[in-house]
Amino acid sequence: MSIIASYTYSRSIDNSSGIRVQGYDTLFPQNSYCLQCERGLSAFNVPQRWITSVLYELPVGRGKLLNINSRALNALIGGWQVGGTSTVQDGVPMTLTIGGVDNASTDEGGYDRPVYIGGPVNAANQTTAGWFNRSAFAEAPAGQFGDVGRNTAIAPGIFNIDAELHKDFVMPYSEHHRLQLRFEAFNVLNHPNWGEPSANILAGSVLAGQPSTAARSGFGVISGTATSMRQIQLGLKYTF
Repeated sequence: MSIIASYTYSRSIDNSSGIRVQGYDTLFPQNSYCLQCERGLSAFNVPQRWITSVLYELPVGRGKLLNINSRALNALIGGWQVGGTSTVQDGVPMTLTIGGVDNASTDEGGYDRPVYIGGPVNAANQTTAGWFNRSAFAEAPAGQFGDVGRNTAIAPGIFNIDAELHKDFVMPYSEHHRLQLRFEAFNVLNHPNWGEPSANILAGSVLAGQPSTAARSGFGVISGTATSMRQIQLGLKYTF
């Protein structure tokens, strides 16, 4: 049995994570005259990440714990390996915006951000219909920048398990030549790892009883996944 595990605890801070868009980062700062105002979590910041990989050779077959002398039976039930890889990690940061509206009237491309009213950033019950607390943000008054910092919101994390099943065949003409039948399933549990929630607080329609400058119904809505759903593949590997 082979087990490899790694755990990472980290924190990365910068004022820009790349010369182009990286992750959920924005392309330009809200205020080009205040790069210090952009100081925040890096777009690739993942506080915690845990990966475990396991491969187990079943003790069945010729020369194994459960020895099988029959060549035909050994070819059928001997030489099997099972394994898999699990990934558990926190979500990456993202920046809340007002959707390209040049609220501050700077003609800098409309990367203005909302203002923080108060309360938790995340919704009390996070779902794909609402990941963030809509009542915590609003559009800044005309001619002003929003006070919400860069990369202050966090996207959903990832939980993924890949599984594999192998069968080795020793070639009859040489014991140094092997053929391996591989069965692999990615995201074997078919678990949805949700993608980026809408970061535009003005997306969708105005919520009932809320002013037009408040966050709207489309804010925080998730419409896709960050990783693929279950994928299965078969393969042959020849070793010599």
